Amino acid sequence: MSADLERPNDADVADFDPADLLSRLDDDVDTVVELIDLLRAEVPTHVAQIRHALESGDNRTLSFAAHSLKGALAALSAGNAARAALALELASREPLVGDGTALVAHLETALMRAERAFTRFCASVA
Repeated sequence: MSADLERPNDADVADFDPADLLSRLDDDVDTVVELIDLLRAEVPTHVAQIRHALESGDNRTLSFAAHSLKGALAALSAGNAARAALALELASREPLVGDGTALVAHLETALMRAERAFTRFCASVA
């Protein structure tokens, strides 16, 4: 099954680039939808780990959780959210105080935008 996708604008592609992901998965829409569903199931756990690590000052766990989330987002061509997770991963190398909260807020905003893009994509191929 192949998806006929309208050309998204640059902002949408930065949130989720379905053309890129489909090209890496031989245009297998069903696999893309399955991967999105898997990511959706994992995101709350990663965000909870990130928040807990930030609150407890556990930079090692923060780095690991942000790195794991970054990889999953990058694999699904969710560039903005992956970059937000990378910023947290890099920041975890230093003691975090106020910056950590702002970085988590930025990550959550990017995740919401990616989620909206995932939802649009899934609706367009249903």
